Amino acid sequence: MKLYDGMLVASLTAAAMIPNIHDDFAMNFFSRLITSIIGLTTAGLVNFLVLPPKYQLQIEQLMMTVEHNLDQLFIARGKEVLIGHFNSEDSIQKLLNINKTMTKIEQLTQYEHEE
Repeated sequence: MKLYDGMLVASLTAAAMIPNIHDDFAMNFFSRLITSIIGLTTAGLVNFLVLPPKYQLQIEQLMMTVEHNLDQLFIARGKEVLIGHFNSEDSIQKLLNINKTMTKIEQLTQYEHEE
């Protein structure tokens, strides 16, 4: 999906640049080159310095949630086993939810690693 967004932006940028070409091709080329470099530099600075992705906080919160859910599952499952309920749909559902959260943590960790 990100590829389509990039293609849309590139197409709109190209379409916006095409109608302004007149006689002075060298001047138009350097003008567009400089404005493109300024735009890319500004976007890079904003993305990395002003509004960087904050995966660290999300990962930490999700890890705390997983730890709490695992504690609750361990206690609940221990009680179930003690009273003889060896197959519990509630415990299985809680475990599936924990697995989903762990998958999200892995994905965010991968994003953090790519940064």
